[in-house]
Amino acid sequence: MGFQASIASSNTGDVSYSPMWRIQGVTWKDPSQADLLTSLSQLGSVISEGNVEVKSAGVVVNCPFVEMSNLY
Repeated sequence: MGFQASIASSNTGDVSYSPMWRIQGVTWKDPSQADLLTSLSQLGSVISEGNVEVKSAGVVVNCPFVEMSNLY
Protein backbone atom coordinates (compact mmCIF):
# COMPACT_ATOMS: atom_id res chain seq x y z
CA MET A 1 0.00 0.00 0.00
CA GLY A 2 2.96 2.37 -0.03
CA PHE A 3 2.70 5.19 2.47
CA GLN A 4 -1.03 5.98 2.28
CA ALA A 5 -3.26 4.54 4.98
CA SER A 6 -6.87 3.63 4.27
CA ILE A 7 -9.55 6.30 4.63
CA ALA A 8 -12.91 5.22 6.04
CA SER A 9 -16.24 6.97 5.51
CA SER A 10 -17.32 6.47 9.15
CA ASN A 11 -15.97 5.38 12.53
CA THR A 12 -17.20 3.06 15.25
CA GLY A 13 -20.04 4.68 17.12
CA ASP A 14 -21.29 6.55 14.02
CA VAL A 15 -24.83 5.69 12.94
CA SER A 16 -23.55 4.82 9.45
CA TYR A 17 -20.60 2.64 10.66
CA SER A 18 -20.27 -0.83 9.19
CA PRO A 19 -17.33 -3.25 9.40
CA MET A 20 -17.89 -4.04 5.71
CA TRP A 21 -15.49 -2.13 3.43
CA ARG A 22 -15.96 -1.68 -0.33
CA ILE A 23 -12.35 -1.57 -1.53
CA GLN A 24 -11.42 1.14 -4.04
CA GLY A 25 -7.97 1.98 -5.37
CA VAL A 26 -7.04 5.64 -5.80
CA THR A 27 -4.13 6.56 -8.08
CA TRP A 28 -2.66 10.01 -8.56
CA LYS A 29 -2.72 11.00 -12.25
CA ASP A 30 0.58 12.90 -11.74
CA PRO A 31 2.62 11.00 -9.13
CA SER A 32 4.88 14.02 -8.59
CA GLN A 33 1.81 15.85 -7.17
CA ALA A 34 0.88 13.01 -4.78
CA ASP A 35 0.09 14.07 -1.22
CA LEU A 36 -0.88 12.24 1.96
CA LEU A 37 -4.66 12.27 2.40
CA THR A 38 -6.04 11.97 5.92
CA SER A 39 -9.78 12.55 5.56
CA LEU A 40 -12.74 11.73 3.37
CA SER A 41 -13.18 15.45 2.59
CA GLN A 42 -9.59 15.69 1.28
CA LEU A 43 -10.19 12.61 -0.86
CA GLY A 44 -13.42 14.11 -2.18
CA SER A 45 -11.59 17.31 -3.12
CA VAL A 46 -8.85 15.60 -5.14
CA ILE A 47 -11.47 13.45 -6.87
CA SER A 48 -13.62 16.47 -7.81
CA GLU A 49 -10.52 18.35 -9.00
CA GLY A 50 -9.71 15.41 -11.29
CA ASN A 51 -6.30 14.78 -9.73
CA VAL A 52 -6.85 11.08 -9.05
CA GLU A 53 -8.37 8.05 -10.72
CA VAL A 54 -10.63 5.81 -8.62
CA LYS A 55 -11.15 2.15 -9.49
CA SER A 56 -13.30 -0.32 -7.63
CA ALA A 57 -11.50 -3.52 -6.69
CA GLY A 58 -14.84 -5.32 -6.98
CA VAL A 59 -14.69 -6.76 -3.48
CA VAL A 60 -16.19 -6.06 -0.07
CA VAL A 61 -14.27 -7.22 3.02
CA ASN A 62 -15.28 -7.63 6.66
CA CYS A 63 -12.70 -5.45 8.41
CA PRO A 64 -13.98 -4.01 11.73
CA PHE A 65 -12.07 -1.28 13.54
CA VAL A 66 -10.45 -2.45 16.78
CA GLU A 67 -9.51 -0.03 19.55
CA MET A 68 -5.90 -0.87 20.40
CA SER A 69 -5.87 0.68 23.90
CA ASN A 70 -8.15 -2.12 25.15
CA LEU A 71 -5.66 -4.80 24.10
CA TYR A 72 -2.89 -3.94 26.57
